[in-house]
Amino acid sequence: MTKRPNKTKHQLAMDEEANMQAEMKDPMLLYNLIKEIQKEGIEGEENTILCLIIKIMLRLVTNHHPTSSNVVVSDKTGGGKDFVAGNVCKVILPPEVLFHRTALSEKVLNYWKPSNKKDGDKDWSGKVIYLEDPSDKLLECDAFKIRTSGRNKITVLKDQNVITIFVKGKPVFIVTSYKAEINEEGDRRWDALRIDTSQKITERAVSRALKLAAGKDVEKHEMSNELLRHGIKELRPFEVVIPFAEILDTELPTKNVAMRTQVFKLIDYMKGSAILHQWDRERDEQGRLVATLFDYDVARYMFSHLKDADAVVLSKPEEQLIDILKESGTPISLKDASQRMNGRGRTWVYEHLSEKFQEKGLVQELTENDVEANKDITKYYYVGNGDSEFMLPAPEWMVVRCVRSGVNDHQRKEKVVVRTIREICINLDKDRQKIGLRPVFNAFLIFSEQPPQKRPSNRSNVVVQSEFSRPNDLPVDGCPEQLNDQNLHEKVNNLRDFIKENKESGRKIDTEMLVHKFNKEFIDKCKEQNILVKNGDSYIC
Repeated sequence: MTKRPNKTKHQLAMDEEANMQAEMKDPMLLYNLIKEIQKEGIEGEENTILCLIIKIMLRLVTNHHPTSSNVVVSDKTGGGKDFVAGNVCKVILPPEVLFHRTALSEKVLNYWKPSNKKDGDKDWSGKVIYLEDPSDKLLECDAFKIRTSGRNKITVLKDQNVITIFVKGKPVFIVTSYKAEINEEGDRRWDALRIDTSQKITERAVSRALKLAAGKDVEKHEMSNELLRHGIKELRPFEVVIPFAEILDTELPTKNVAMRTQVFKLIDYMKGSAILHQWDRERDEQGRLVATLFDYDVARYMFSHLKDADAVVLSKPEEQLIDILKESGTPISLKDASQRMNGRGRTWVYEHLSEKFQEKGLVQELTENDVEANKDITKYYYVGNGDSEFMLPAPEWMVVRCVRSGVNDHQRKEKVVVRTIREICINLDKDRQKIGLRPVFNAFLIFSEQPPQKRPSNRSNVVVQSEFSRPNDLPVDGCPEQLNDQNLHEKVNNLRDFIKENKESGRKIDTEMLVHKFNKEFIDKCKEQNILVKNGDSYIC
């Protein structure tokens, strides 16, 4: 028997490179990367991890809009926001490009430049600044606003001399804070993410800590995928082009003036996904990466999850106050809102209701006469911008538009497989259910199974749904009409309200009751997508 010669170091290196490329070309790369990050001990948080990955990938998009790469992770103290953000950065970033600070003076931002010992780099492009719980003074200073907006020219007074400082490039900004509040001016520059602070996650975190203290293995995860981790950190910067971008011209709500800037975020999320999947993307004649409809689908999810159509960024306390207004159903007074808002004083509530929320277009007020007190009382109620339920059409429907407009003529082939993030979302939700957590992608998936509505010629705000059907089943000469006159999101909200009311009355929520009130097909679909979940002998939504 002939003994095979041992491979040389060069051959071994070539094999490792080939294996790494195979990891980076895997169609399930995004799923694999989320699971890899969770190996650091993160329970759940799949949606937050996904959004942070794409935000961070923008550091390598050479033609992205500067403000698209700012994100604040705002939630309760002790909820694990820094643990999640820190481990995402740890897994996907080379150490030399991450600048993590737990304290930072506002004056430092006037002069701070990255210092790379390796090559003396002074350019912020491709870097990430991660700030833990920064002070209000820092967030409100001019230098911070300038840096996060991508501008790089500051004039200051130093030693009685006026000097102008130039800072090259714009880093990705990640801020973790419970109380950080973004003013109306900053809404277009920031997005907000929340951490899962549910009881189930808390129970698992406590259990893990106790097992660790007892000297037991907390989790028996498989070994880290070093090839994947290495490949992510070796990604290169590229300019990205989106050949089908113009097709979206009639799909965005242009009634909201914020869309003038928010459209750049949608575009950049596609570019961030293309950068992540660069090993599986074609390049055009100019060497630019060409985004695909899969990248569009990733951006579509992020755009809906981050509510970028609204362009309103809220801290956790601000979101709680809005929820109080929503749940009241009718206008409530400042006194009532203050009593329900635990942890915040009357002054804080008043400032938000009378000024900040009205500036953002979130609330309206009316004056009523209190006969008993013989005085007028101002009451506030939630309004919103009207685009929260906005959903872009799914990739399969974009194929129809691509064919009709002449973009990507190869899509005319009889059988076309359009990659979407549907399989990734389904698998992530299944993984959550295995450990007793509720699905987080189900609403996105079920909304994706409705065809887009016909848009009126004035392009007013319309809820757009989408469908995951096969491209070869779709008519090329026209889009299918809306199947229902009531949008799906409204139906789901009505279902939740119906269940809540009957549950409070002590009634059992069974299939017979639900089908009597709602369409059976709709109820079956909600069960299939885990929007309706069996809890004992009743259903919860």
